[in-house]
Amino acid sequence: MFISPALIVGGLFKEGDELVRMDALEYELALKQTAAEIRGAQANITNALAQISSAEAASAQSEARLAREEAEAKAARAEWALLGRSGEPPELLVRGPQIKEAKASLSAAAAQDKAARTLLQSSEAKLEAAQAASEQAQLNVDRCVITAPFAGRVQQVNFGLGQVIAPGVALAHLQPIDY
Repeated sequence: MFISPALIVGGLFKEGDELVRMDALEYELALKQTAAEIRGAQANITNALAQISSAEAASAQSEARLAREEAEAKAARAEWALLGRSGEPPELLVRGPQIKEAKASLSAAAAQDKAARTLLQSSEAKLEAAQAASEQAQLNVDRCVITAPFAGRVQQVNFGLGQVIAPGVALAHLQPIDY
């Protein structure tokens, strides 16, 4: 803790002079921690966006594959009818397993997309929380330095070195001077 030599009864100070500087180590550590949380949340957002892109690409591939398999199945049914065969064509001939696999791939891509979007929302919320915590930590660091709001003289000092200071307690009474 630093206490200005001017912070004694009758001491003179100028506007902006540092009067008291309290130990801000705990708040500075919190500020570093929130910076790390912000970087982590930003990395998670980047990861989620990459997963969304990957899921969208997988979905497009699955849709194209499904369309291709359904077109081949339609052609196989037409060929079956052209050959004059009766009844339903065998499932293998009309690409049944391939169509089921393409639909499963499409469902998996949709699930991957949904999970990635959920991760994105969660990461964005964590980023906002970390940014708010960082702002609070910076405010706490800033509040550890008390500067003179005006030029003046110290009328009364209400604390001593090593004393615990509570929020809202007047540390000193200052009298402005105009000369």
